[in-house]
Amino acid sequence: MNSAWRRTAARNLRNIYTGDFSNLRDIVTQIQVNSVRLEMPGLIPAVDGEDLFPTPLSVTVAAGAGCFLVPRPRA
Repeated sequence: MNSAWRRTAARNLRNIYTGDFSNLRDIVTQIQVNSVRLEMPGLIPAVDGEDLFPTPLSVTVAAGAGCFLVPRPRA
């Protein structure tokens, strides 16, 4: 990682933890997918503070399997 990226991430740490990536478009790319494969040699991914499984790890979303309350996008 270069130092400019680290400075930008440090300045926006609160946004990263809240999930508000709207002002981080220069360092964060968001895409929508139904499944994803994680490959992170030497690292264990975590979701909501819980460790998952060693990678490689494939995750698939089942359509209609959950009910979510999502706030309206900001204007």
